[in-house]
Amino acid sequence: MDGKSYLVVLSNTRHTPKAIKKSVDLAASEGAEIIAAYVVDEEIPQSVSSWLIYVGFIGEKPVDEVKEALQKEYSQRAEAALEEIGEAARSEGVACATHLLKGNMVEECLMLIEKHGVDLVILHSPEEAEPSRLVFSSMVNELMNQADCPVEVLDEDRL
Repeated sequence: MDGKSYLVVLSNTRHTPKAIKKSVDLAASEGAEIIAAYVVDEEIPQSVSSWLIYVGFIGEKPVDEVKEALQKEYSQRAEAALEEIGEAARSEGVACATHLLKGNMVEECLMLIEKHGVDLVILHSPEEAEPSRLVFSSMVNELMNQADCPVEVLDEDRL
């Protein structure tokens, strides 16, 4: 790759137009292309359905249907987020490749960093409840420690 490339990681957080715009603006200002990735963690629907059984909200029989519905919703959100950043990048003349991946966020990001020679990773911080922020912070720290490039976190609350 001749120019710069920025990996913008979208995950199971809400993405505001401001965060997408900031990511695209950063790439545009440096003449970088965007590699946008949404990593679908297949364990989340399992964890949610297990929790629903544990608290007695559902019985064990419909658990597969619940997992399937959660997985479908999760994948639809991923596709919509990738489409949103792709459109924003195109409107600013920024090249953008999108990747819908399944697995562990850190592992998938490290694979993309290596494969595409990424110069900067941009993560969108969740604007959700404290437990989400704690899990997200753990993943960010792990990625920062293992990535061969800088990792920048865009805090939704400060944009």
